[in-house]
Parts: sequence; C-alpha cells; structure tokens
Amino acid sequence: MAMSDFLLELGTEEIPAGYIQPALLQGAAFLKGYLDEHRLAYQSIKTYSTPRRMVFSMTGLPDKQADINKELAGPPCSVAFDKDNKPTQAYFGFIKKYNLKESDVKTKDTPKGKACYASVLVKGEKSEKILADAVPGLVKSLPFPKSMWWLDKPAGSPDNRDKALTFARPLRYILAVLGAKPLKIDLAGVACGNKTFGHPFLSPKAVAIKSADFTKYQSALRQAKVIVDFSERRAIIAKEIQMALDKYNAVCQEPELLDEVTNLVEFPVIIECEFDESYLKLPAPVIESAMKSHQRYFPFKTRDGKLLNRFITVSNITANKEIKEGNERVIKARLSDALFFWEQDRKTPLEEYAKRLDSIAFLGKLGTMKEKSVRLKELALFISEGWCDNKAKQTIGRAAELCKADLLTGMVGEFPDLQGIMGYEYLKDKEPGVALAIKEHYQPRFANDQLPESKAGICLALAEKFDNLVSVFSIGEKPTGSSDPYGLRRQALGIIKIIIANKLNLSLNSIWNKALGSLIGSVRPFADEVAKLPYPEVQEFWKAVAHTHQILDNHRNQIKNDLNKFIEARLYQILDEEEHINQNIFNAVLFSIAGLDNLYLFQSKLNVLVKLSKDSIWNELVEVVERTHNISKNLKVEGDINETLLKEKEEIELWNAYKDNEDAIQKLIDAEQYEEASHRYHQVFAKPAQTFFEKVFVNVTGDAEKDNIRNNRLLLLKKINQLYSSGIADLSRIPRK
Repeated sequence: MAMSDFLLELGTEEIPAGYIQPALLQGAAFLKGYLDEHRLAYQSIKTYSTPRRMVFSMTGLPDKQADINKELAGPPCSVAFDKDNKPTQAYFGFIKKYNLKESDVKTKDTPKGKACYASVLVKGEKSEKILADAVPGLVKSLPFPKSMWWLDKPAGSPDNRDKALTFARPLRYILAVLGAKPLKIDLAGVACGNKTFGHPFLSPKAVAIKSADFTKYQSALRQAKVIVDFSERRAIIAKEIQMALDKYNAVCQEPELLDEVTNLVEFPVIIECEFDESYLKLPAPVIESAMKSHQRYFPFKTRDGKLLNRFITVSNITANKEIKEGNERVIKARLSDALFFWEQDRKTPLEEYAKRLDSIAFLGKLGTMKEKSVRLKELALFISEGWCDNKAKQTIGRAAELCKADLLTGMVGEFPDLQGIMGYEYLKDKEPGVALAIKEHYQPRFANDQLPESKAGICLALAEKFDNLVSVFSIGEKPTGSSDPYGLRRQALGIIKIIIANKLNLSLNSIWNKALGSLIGSVRPFADEVAKLPYPEVQEFWKAVAHTHQILDNHRNQIKNDLNKFIEARLYQILDEEEHINQNIFNAVLFSIAGLDNLYLFQSKLNVLVKLSKDSIWNELVEVVERTHNISKNLKVEGDINETLLKEKEEIELWNAYKDNEDAIQKLIDAEQYEEASHRYHQVFAKPAQTFFEKVFVNVTGDAEKDNIRNNRLLLLKKINQLYSSGIADLSRIPRK
C-alpha cells in the first residue's frame, strides 16, 4: 500500500506567545487519539509554529484504513423466528438495516440465548476523508486562556452561537495537503487549499505548497523569510545573542524570555542597543522589568551579576539604524519614568502608603487590601507558632503590615510585576529583615523561582498563598480546565515546595480553619453583597456567613475538602513529574488515617514506602496490613482485647506480639522514624500473622460466646492493622505481587 505524508497549517493572526506550545501539545494528542480511533496508521506526528501559524506534519499514512471483518449483532432467535421457525419482521428488519443477504445471517449461542448475527467485511475509508473530518475537531480542541468568537454565519446575519467557533485569534486560512493532493476542509467558511503565506513585510505573497513533504515546505517558507521550526529560530537567536555578549565578556541567562521571544518572530534579526549609564543608579530589578516585562529586551550583565548599559532586541524585520534608535528611545522613556517614580516614592515612608490600603479592593468582593494585610498577619503568626522566636514574630508582624504598601507607589503602578520587590528596595536600608520578608512573601513567583529563606519570609509567603486559595475558593472562582486567572496552581505548588523544603510540621486542616475564620471575620460586613454572586454554593456559603453559623460549618467543610483535593492534585503532579511516583503508593499514604494533613510528614512517609517497595520485606509487609484490613474492616466493636477469650495458641502468640511491641512501634512512628517502624512491624507480625491466618478460623458463629470470640479476634486484627495504617500508610491499597 502506498504511503503518504499529511501537512496541516492553521494560518492565523498573531497568537500570544504563551498560547502556542500548550496548544501544539494538545493538538498532537488529539490527532494521535483520532487516528488511533479511526484505525489509520502513521509513523510520526510533529508540530511546528510561528506567531502566525500552527503546523502539524504527519508521515507514513496509508491511502485508506485497513479492511476489517465486523460482526453485526442481530435480534434473538426467539424474536427473529416465529413458532414455526419462519423469519419475522425483526429478522427482515435486521437484513434491511445493514443491506444484507439472507445467506449472510447466522445464529449462535450467547449468554442470553441463541441470537442472529452477521459477519461482514468493512472496507477501509479513504485517508483524505478521515483527515478532512479530523481538522474541525482538532481546531475546536485546542485550549487557549482566552479565545475569540468565530461565527459560521453570513455577514450581517443574526449572531448564532450554536454554530460558533472559538480560537485564540481569527483563522485566516487552512493549508491541508495529503501527498500532493490539497484537501477541502469545511470549517466556518475559512479558505482552505495548498497555499500558505510568507513573512508579512519581507515576503507577503502566497506560497503554493505542492506536496506534504515537510522538508520542501520548510524550504519554501525559508525562501519567503519564515523559519517555521521553533527550535531553529531559538538556536539562531541564542547564537547571535552569545556572539554579542562575548564582545563585552558579558552574560545573559534568560531561557524563559528566549522562549517567549522565539514565539514572537518568524525571521529573527538581532539588534544590539544601549542606554545612558546614569540610569544604572536605579535598582537592577527596575531596569530589568523595563527591559524584559515591557519590551522583551535581553539585558547584559557582568559575570558577577552587575547590569551593563547594553541590551539586545530581536526584530522581526531587518536590522537598521532607525530600529536601533527607536528601541533606545523607548527604553530611555521607560527608564526616565522609572527614575522619576524612584525619586518621588522615597519621599513618603512605606507606613504612609500602608495607611491608604483600604482604598484598594481585594478581588473586587472580599473587602480591602488593608483587611487582607490584617489576615496575613494573623495567619503568618499562626504558622510561626512553635517554629519562630519572638524576634522573628516581631519581624513577621511588621512585614505583614507593610507587605502590600508598595501597591500604592508610583513605581508599582507603572511596573506591576515589581510588587514586593519595591517594598524591599524602599525599606532595605532601614529595616533589612522586614524588607527581606516583604520581598520573599511573593516567592516563588514562577517555576524554578527561588523559595523564601528567612523565617519571616517563609511564614508570610505561606500566609499569602493560603489566604489567596481560601479567598478565591470561597467565591467559587477556583481553576477550571486551562483557566487559572489567579495563578492558584502555581501558588499551591509554592505552598508544597516551601513546606517540604523547610520540613515544616503544619496541619493543613488547622490552617484552612484559621484562614477561613480570618476571612469570614474581615469580610462579614460585605457578606450580603458577596452572596449575590452567580454561584449557588457561594450564595449559600456567604448567606451562612451573614446569618447562621450552623449552616456555615457545613459549607466550610466543603471548601476545605475542595482545597485539600486541589493541594493533593498539585502534590501528585510534582511527584509524578520529578520522581514518577507510583499512584498506588501515593494513595496508600493519602488514605491512611493521617492522610494529607501534614505535607512534610506525607512526603517523608512516601519516601520510605518507595524505598521499602524495593526491599525483600515489601510483599510480606503489604500482606499483613492488607489481610488484617480486609477481614476486620466491617467490625463495629471498639475497646480492649479480652484475654480470657483467647483460646488458640496462635492468637495468644499474636496478641503477645502486639502487646509487647505496640508502644515501641508507636514511638518510632511518633519520632518520624518510619523506615525503622516498618521493619519492626514486619519483624514482629509477618510470621505470627501468617500462622494465625493458616491455623485459626476467625469468623466463628453459633451462640453469644462464639460471637464474642469472633469479635475479639477481629478486634485484635484491627488493632494490628491500625497500628500501621493510622501512622504510616494504608497498604491494603497496594496490589500484592
């Protein structure tokens, strides 16, 4: 069978840089699933992109699906034939439905009795139809943080969103070529064929693509001043930046910025620029924000980290004097504004800005930033209990009062990404410890960002993130799908990393209670207004805040459950990405009585179980916990073991093993020595438990005395099980080998 390649290009207006790579990953996954479902073989699926196009290249496609034999289920014989064994209407209906001959119909025995069936040859469908049908589904499957409506309707007709298509930016054309044949795609009236377009300024004409051969397509676009391979564009930019840096013995480590800029250009050209050295008296984060966040410039630094008055911009056109001078004028204007704000802001103490925080609403619904600062102070001090001394607590209190003050400064008004950083810059010479905590309380701001290191910064950073999670969940705006407007997934990951890195023994349940209590206390005056939000569960929660505490407790528990599930999902994400953690082992710790309440201890137990799972004792350890759980799980009786009811030698030995070792094992668990506790538990119970199960019949019944013996034995097994399950992990969730 002949093999062909398929080339699909979605031509768009410029898509935001951060939207492209996630959409490509989803698109490739969709195509793999679609082709597998439709029995269409392929060798590879690769993706490429520029700001104005998303490309999917598939190789090794056959001309059509493989033919298959398909069995068609017919009516039961009792329905298909009458009492004289003559065909009924049901029989002929089956033939007519599938266009069969009577000779095609057979009968066979089934679990429900004799039934009719037919085995038919299903001819494979042509690849061009399958691929043409796949494209609309592919386009609709691509996820974007924000999309635009694309309406399938004639100009001037009423808006009909039943047929609407959404996409990040308007689709201008679709290129779809199978082998050498252009395909027609029916999608919201978008032009489709074998034409793409070159660079919008350097080579704007249409480019005909005569075959799906990616190498030829790539070459045709290169001649039209478009480099379609993201990796190639990135390598070109990185190489030319390095050549410029080498002239000054400078460095520039900005991988995230490099990825973003690569997705902003189709034909990169490096332009080296400079600014007046007088602006270097500004704090380095201010200059870097003006360059990176606002203009996507690459700053030059010395090898010891000091900024130079040089930078690189990446042009999507050509390098010339006008572009260089234009970018230098832009950065001069930005830095001039920054210098003005730097000088003006320092004339006012940070405390004065803090007094005006009641003028800023928090989430538009939950009171003000002044009230949030009060909550942060309460929660950070609560987190610090038993870990921080009085001096650190004083720093926490002072930092909490001032940590949001820089939101009212001119600098943060102009450069919002500098919040927290400017508070640090304005206060570091007067109160360095407080300033550092203010700077650290937003950390980590992004993936691989530095974690807070000072005790005050750690407590305040955790308080900030816990309060944000509780606040957003309480108004029903938790993340859904790819939408996370408040960055809560990132903040949850921050909580997990901070707690585990610092080995903090914190109870999530107690923190949720404290955070919810503080939120309710500070927002109570707004409760009636918040209760009008268009989410039924939110309305009930905030009506309860305003009126009935008994109702409130029920809704409070729901919010805590949702928050715990959210943290659980983020924790598993980290462990799966970094350590490829076994889901069964994760669940064994999760569903122990202690559960996820203490993240640090959870991680410690998980590490021990992962290690033990490779040990020779693992299967026997799992067997003890699993079998004691399975046989005693429905026991309702509690209390102490009645020694007078222990009749058999094996149960007496098992009881003595428990009685003599319970305290020692529990002390090891309490001391967080989970590996030692596991080995001791295995050593004590593996053999006597196995002997007990082989020799002793547990579920004796017949009279009251036998019922008491049975319950006594079940209670012993339950105690043995809970000694491990409650303190370390519920190993009954681990499949035994």
